[in-house]
Amino acid sequence: MTTSHTGQNFRILFVCTGNICRSPFAQFLTDSLIKARLRPTDADRFVVGSAGVEALPGARIDVLAHAELARRGLAGSAAQFRARRLQPETAANADLVLTADREHRSAVVHLAPSALRRTFCIREFARHIQDIPAAGLPPHPVDRAARLVALAAQRRGAVCYATEHDDTIPDPRGRSAAVHRSMAETIAGAITPFVGRLAEPVMESPARETV
Repeated sequence: MTTSHTGQNFRILFVCTGNICRSPFAQFLTDSLIKARLRPTDADRFVVGSAGVEALPGARIDVLAHAELARRGLAGSAAQFRARRLQPETAANADLVLTADREHRSAVVHLAPSALRRTFCIREFARHIQDIPAAGLPPHPVDRAARLVALAAQRRGAVCYATEHDDTIPDPRGRSAAVHRSMAETIAGAITPFVGRLAEPVMESPARETV
C-alpha cells in the first residue's frame, strides 16, 4: 500500500555552493512553475527552498542570477532573498533534495545520511523520471511527487550511463551574463518537465483482461 502525503506539505530543497546563483534561481523558478501549473490548494502543499554547502549567511542573490529571474518576471520574488548554509536537519526534513552537481549531492548525504534516497543532482532526477509512465501514478500532486522520488531512487544505476558532466550545472558565479543565461536555461530545462509531471491528467492503469 502506498503512503498518502496528501494532507502534508512536500518540501523541495535545492543545493549549490554559495546559495546565490544556481539554487536560488531553481528555487524561485520551481515555486513559480508550481503555482502556475497547479490549483492553488495543491500548490500550497509544496514548500520550495534552497541552501548552500559553503554559503555566507545573509548574502544576496547574484545580480546576474537575479537578472535571469527578472527575464521570467520573477524579480520581485527574490527581492528579500538571503543565502543560508545547508544544515543537517534541513536536508533530513526535505522530501526531495536537488543539487547542482555530484559534489553537492555527496555533501548533502554526508550531512544527512537519511536523505540518500531522496537526494539527486537536478539533471540526474530529470533523466530518471522523464519516461516514467503516467498510468498508475497517484492523482494528487503531492502523492505523485513522492512516488516520482521513490521511482527515481529505484532507477538510479539502472538508467543509461551518465558521466559527471551530464549531472553538472556549472557554477556561473563571477562569470559572464551568457554563462548565467546557460545556467538558467539548463535548470529550466530540467525542472519544467518535473512540474509538468505533477500537473499531468490522471491516467488510469490499463485494465487487465479476464478470461
